[in-house]
Order: sequence, then structure tokens, then C-alpha cells
Amino acid sequence: MRSLLLFLLIIANLLHAFALEKRKCVLTPEVFVHIANQLSSGPLTIHCQSKDDDLGIHTLAINQEFSWGFCDNAVLSTLFYCDISAGSKSKHFNAYTSMSSDSCRNNQCYWFVKDDAVLHGLESPLPFPSDVEELLIQERH
Repeated sequence: MRSLLLFLLIIANLLHAFALEKRKCVLTPEVFVHIANQLSSGPLTIHCQSKDDDLGIHTLAINQEFSWGFCDNAVLSTLFYCDISAGSKSKHFNAYTSMSSDSCRNNQCYWFVKDDAVLHGLESPLPFPSDVEELLIQERH
């Protein structure tokens, strides 16, 4: 009985120590998503979230970047999606999905918002025109 109590005390202390430490991924690597405003003029409004985390609304000046890091979940079902708008244009897109994480290199995912498209590149600075996925920005109605 005494050994069990000692074991439980050690486990509780370890769990407490992990909770106090800066967030570290245990089963999966930490992923970083970067979204850069490369519009020719005006601010970019961005709102990104997952099922569990709402990252809030951010306004980016030209050439400013918003980025965040997170631990992919153990069953590889993480999804972060974003709504962006600039003037009369807006776009909804998946900024990160576990199933397409191969489109990120070294756990770094880069998105570049241009005047006419959102470009997904594998690294920064973006090597145009290779390694690019283009998502056209729609006019808001």
C-alpha cells in the first residue's frame, strides 16, 4: 500500500511539473503557421481558429505577419481555418490540416495574402512559381 501511495505521489508531481512547463508536444511535433500580408495597400483582417482554440481577430499592416504554434493532436485530426478580408474581398481557407501537413516543410506552414490570391508556399521567402497553391480571393456580397 505504501509503495502504491509513493508511486501515485510521484506521478502527481510529474503531471504537475508538466503542467507548469511551457507547452511542449509529446507525441507529435510542434507546428507553426505563418500568414503574411503582402497586399499592395491597406490592412488585412484575419480570424483563425480550430475546434478548440479561437486565436482572435487581428489586423495586419502591409508586410506584417501573424503566426502561431501548436501541437498536432495524437490522432492527426487538427484543423485550423481562417477568414481573411481586405476592403471588399474576403476568403475562408484551411490554414492547417493534419492530413495535408506534407504541404508544410519542417513543421512550418507559410501563407501569403496577395491582392488577387492567397498563396501557400513551403518556405519563406516563397519560391515563385513552384511549390505554390493558389486560392483566389472572392468579392464579398
